[in-house]
Amino acid sequence: MGEVCVERRIECLVDDEWRAGRIAVMQPELDGEDWRCELDLDWPGYKKSYPVMGVDAYQALELALRIVPVEIMASESFCRGQLRLYAEQDLLNEERLYKAFHAHPYGKPS
Repeated sequence: MGEVCVERRIECLVDDEWRAGRIAVMQPELDGEDWRCELDLDWPGYKKSYPVMGVDAYQALELALRIVPVEIMASESFCRGQLRLYAEQDLLNEERLYKAFHAHPYGKPS
């Protein structure tokens, strides 16, 4: 895995205790004629890593950043209300997630 481009800490509630996790997007790297950003999501009970491809470095990075809130929302931890951003008291919900990651759901005005 390459060098970290952006990282955000996240916490997951496990047995009434907040445990650390992280979300990281690696620096774009040339992969043949395309570009790749590795996406790494890791918190207690959840680990997922995979490449996100783009036609250039900007697109690979942008797509990886756009996928992050989707992956969080799809996790069981999010659905059970067990996630929060580091150093925040409020649990992540859709509204907080969109705001924290500057995301907009499809079909809704920005």
